[in-house]
Amino acid sequence: ILMAFFKLTGLFPMRIQIFPDLNLETCGVSIFYHIILISAIVFTNLYWAAPMIQTIQQFDTVLEQIYLVLSTIVTVIIWTSYLLSRRGLITFAIKLVKADEFAKLLRLNCKFQPFTWKNVVWFILYVFAWAIFLITMPMEYNTPIPFFVFIFVYYVPTFIIVLFIMQYTLALRLIRKRMAALNSAILLHLKKMSSSQWAFTIVQVTSENVVIQDFDNWKRTHDKLYEASLIIAKFYEFTILPVMGHVCFTVIYLGFYIVSDTFENTSDHRLLGLGNDLSWLFVTIIPVFWLIFQIEGITDE
Repeated sequence: ILMAFFKLTGLFPMRIQIFPDLNLETCGVSIFYHIILISAIVFTNLYWAAPMIQTIQQFDTVLEQIYLVLSTIVTVIIWTSYLLSRRGLITFAIKLVKADEFAKLLRLNCKFQPFTWKNVVWFILYVFAWAIFLITMPMEYNTPIPFFVFIFVYYVPTFIIVLFIMQYTLALRLIRKRMAALNSAILLHLKKMSSSQWAFTIVQVTSENVVIQDFDNWKRTHDKLYEASLIIAKFYEFTILPVMGHVCFTVIYLGFYIVSDTFENTSDHRLLGLGNDLSWLFVTIIPVFWLIFQIEGITDE
């Protein structure tokens, strides 16, 4: 489901065939899909929306202009990076499949289980925050621009940047889960080797070939996971920097509006503004915390 969603949004531009043999091919349609989106975002944000916002002579329009230009640049960088480096995702998927083939020989538990109660609660809260953000945004930002331009200015960049961070988080999660299973198997084997009850049994003598075979499978699995980690690190090493810069500026940008809405005279507008600002902030920074958690986890492994 996740792979189909990423393919639909253009962030996983490939066709995947598992049976009878593994086959991953780049999807040529995604190239035109990316180019059309890049052109639409640049045209609507810089050519159409920017002059309209500039006509409003207020201090917060400076922040609006900076956010508009920054979000456009970061979004274009994300789409361009996928155009130029899309084969890296294919290689990453192949490395994971190869690692799973060796993991099956070791009977490792590498199943991806996203549906825990904690994840379900976070998912519900996150969807609820997105709903508040989508509903209150047109009510809060009463700008003199058409609605479809409004969507490209505020909704599309936020969605693309959040989706980019979540895909990075998912890739690290896939590697971390397999690393944890591999390390657990190695530690369990070492524990058995060090136990006196097991060390002096006949099994130790008769299973040397099995131990050597397991060691080879450990090494092969580790090598494939390490290579997959290098591919992901190289794929995101540049793009993640402007994305994090955009997130930091969004926090400053929303902080200004949170303070101004807090001291708003009208109570109804105050609640509407704070609801929009806090939901937008939640939607933006929560994926960053998930990403940090996965980075710490894979570093520990």
